[in-house]
Amino acid sequence: RIGEPQPPLNWIAIITMYNEDPELLEKTLETLWNNVKTCNERGMSEWHQIAVLIVVDNPPDRVVPIVEFCADKLHLIPQKFKENVEDGFLEVEPGDEDSSHVFMNTLNKWGKTSLQIMMIIKPKNFGKVHSHALAFKGVAQRLDPKYVMMLDCGTMPNPDAMFVFQREFESDFRCA
Repeated sequence: RIGEPQPPLNWIAIITMYNEDPELLEKTLETLWNNVKTCNERGMSEWHQIAVLIVVDNPPDRVVPIVEFCADKLHLIPQKFKENVEDGFLEVEPGDEDSSHVFMNTLNKWGKTSLQIMMIIKPKNFGKVHSHALAFKGVAQRLDPKYVMMLDCGTMPNPDAMFVFQREFESDFRCA
């Protein structure tokens, strides 16, 4: 809710992708959902203290399947945007190459575990370093999470990875 105080964010998981299949994104999101569930069950972080950011570099021949998956299966992207992308809408004017499309939604699973997801679709590919800079300077810096998990699309962390990581950092001052 805009204008209302928000609880502090403990985690942001940043997923970068270029030409991976939607199935790999689905597997990565599934493992992150399991991590949120584990953190909830063990009282370490609640679902609203964890966010996921997906940064997509636009390979023109690969962005349509990702947009379709995010619109149809995740309900993260509006259907109208999906239709525009299918019609070649992601073309940008010269000088506008550094613009991006941003989407946000909270998805629910298991009847009680939710996952806050943000997605940035870059119309032009400036490379992975640019995606990382956009994620850190454009999003993470503003949300100010305690912890950041960087993942390539297709990476599947253990279901308790966030919990173990956070527990170790908070119990041992030598961890940095």
